[in-house]
Amino acid sequence: MIYRDAAEKIKASELPLLPQRRYVVAGFNALSDCEKVLFDHLKNAYEADFAWDYSDYYYQSEVQEAGRFMRQNIERYPSTLSISHTNLTKNITKLTVASTATSVAQCSYVSQILQQIAGRNEDGTIKPFDRNTAIVLTDENLLVPLLYALPQDIKGKQADGRDGVNVTMGYPLKATFAYSFVERLLELQSHVREKDGEELFYYVDVEGLLTHHYLSDKGSESIALLRKQIAEERIYNVPKSMLGVLPFAESIFTTVSSAEGLIEYIDNALKQILALTEAREENRVEIEYIVRISTALRQLLNMVRSCNIELTIKLCTSLIRRHLQSVRVPFEGEPLEGLQIMGILETRNLDFKNVIILSMSESNFPGTK
Repeated sequence: MIYRDAAEKIKASELPLLPQRRYVVAGFNALSDCEKVLFDHLKNAYEADFAWDYSDYYYQSEVQEAGRFMRQNIERYPSTLSISHTNLTKNITKLTVASTATSVAQCSYVSQILQQIAGRNEDGTIKPFDRNTAIVLTDENLLVPLLYALPQDIKGKQADGRDGVNVTMGYPLKATFAYSFVERLLELQSHVREKDGEELFYYVDVEGLLTHHYLSDKGSESIALLRKQIAEERIYNVPKSMLGVLPFAESIFTTVSSAEGLIEYIDNALKQILALTEAREENRVEIEYIVRISTALRQLLNMVRSCNIELTIKLCTSLIRRHLQSVRVPFEGEPLEGLQIMGILETRNLDFKNVIILSMSESNFPGTK
C-alpha cells in the first residue's frame, strides 16, 4: 500500500523532494509495477546505484528461466558496482539426491547428513554449526518432526549460551498437538447430552481426549482403568460422574451454555494442560503453541464482546476453527549463528555452503497452488 501510494504520487508529480544523497537499491529480483515506478524516479532524479546478486550461470544463458527477471532488471537498471557473479561457475557444486519411504523418514536422514558434515571437538562431540548450513523445508509441516530428529548436541544450547539452531519460518498452528487438542474439545462439546440432570459425553470424544498426547500420561493408571471399563461395559454415553476420578475432569469434562463460555472453557482447559506440563527443554515448543492459542482465543473473545452480537455455540465453534487455522507461529532466533532452518520464501538472496532441501518433489517444489 505504501509502495502504491508513492508510485501514484510520483506519477502525479506530488511526491515531496527526497534529500539529495546517494541511494542504493539491493536485494530485489522480480519487481512489481510500483517498484519499477519508484526505481525509475530514483534513477532519473537522484544519484542511485543498483546492486544485483545473481550467478552468470543463470544470467548469461537465455535458456535459464531463473535469470529472466534479472536480465530485465539489469537492462533497465544497470549496476555501477563491482560484484562477483561467478559463484556457481567457479565452485564445484555437488548434488546428492536421496529417496526415503516417508516424509518423516527424511528428518532422520537429515540428522545423519549433519553428523557427517559437522566438525568435531577433541572429545568427539559435534562443534556448533555456523551460518553456512541451511535446511530448507518445502513442506512446512515437517518442522516439528525435524526439530525432534536433530541430535541434542546440535539443537541444544551451546557452551557460550547461544542456540544451536535458528528457525526463520512460520509454522501453521493447525498442524500442532495444541490445535488437535482444541479440536477434541470442540467435538466433545458438540455431542454432549443431558439425561436425568446428568451430563453425558459421547464415548468417541472421551476416548479421543484420553488418548491425546497431552492427557495420555496424566493419571495414566486411572485413564487405563476407565478406558477398559467403557470398552467392557460398552458405554455409549459416558456420564460425568464416571469421569470424576481423573485429575483434569473438572476443567475438561464439563458443558458450556454460551459462545463466550465456549471460548473461556477452551482457554481454561489449555491453562490446565500448561500447569501439568513440565518446563523441560523438549517441551518448550509445545508450551509456545499452547500460549499462542490461548492468546488467539483471548483476542477472539474480546472481539466477540466488542461486537455486542449474540453468537450461537455452533457459529462460535466455526469462528474458533477458522481463526486458529489462520494463525502461524513465528520462531525467533539468531540469524547470524547456528544451523539455519527455513522455508522456500526465506531463502531469497541468501547463500550457503551446504543446503539440505526436504520433500523436493513435484507436489511441493513448486507447490500445486
